[in-house]
Amino acid sequence: MVSLLLRRFSPLLLFLLFACHRTDYSTLPPMGEDHWLRMVVETPAGQNFVSRFDSESRKFKPAVQLNKSLPENWNLGFVPAGPKKKAEQNYRLVEVLLLSSPKSQGTVLKIIPLGILQIQTGDDPRVLLLAAPADPSDRLAGTDTPEEMAMEFPDIFEQVEKNLALTVYKANPQSLTWADPTQIWQFIFSMIKIQ
Repeated sequence: MVSLLLRRFSPLLLFLLFACHRTDYSTLPPMGEDHWLRMVVETPAGQNFVSRFDSESRKFKPAVQLNKSLPENWNLGFVPAGPKKKAEQNYRLVEVLLLSSPKSQGTVLKIIPLGILQIQTGDDPRVLLLAAPADPSDRLAGTDTPEEMAMEFPDIFEQVEKNLALTVYKANPQSLTWADPTQIWQFIFSMIKIQ
């Protein structure tokens, strides 16, 4: 009798088991064993609000309403900091703007850093990592190298200021500057080391 019930309801039990489980993106390491930097997509391209991952509930929650939808090739997310050593440690290593086709919320991707946009807002400096998917078949044209990206997206500063800095960061940037490719990796490794 019990085995008959288990066979009959096992798909339902499996569904309920997996439906209740939520991935804790806050504990993922920033780099995999394959040495690729990885990110978690929080806000898919084309959305009109920015979502943030809540590490306590393990859910994505709407955080900021945008004046207009994100461009169709901008996905927002973060590079996870890995398991916390201290309770007060932030699980977000750095914010990421992924230049690619729309990705689903919660997608974990291997990425290639293309640039770091430093947004100076008085005493509150912000850093936004611009990246492309590591998978060449998933990249947009002109996002293979930082030089190609600068040629393909020459107005990226203005677009980030208009679409992100004023709404997401609630700041009027005093300056927006690029870091060169060497500085990108120095910044990333220094952030990983701090964690």
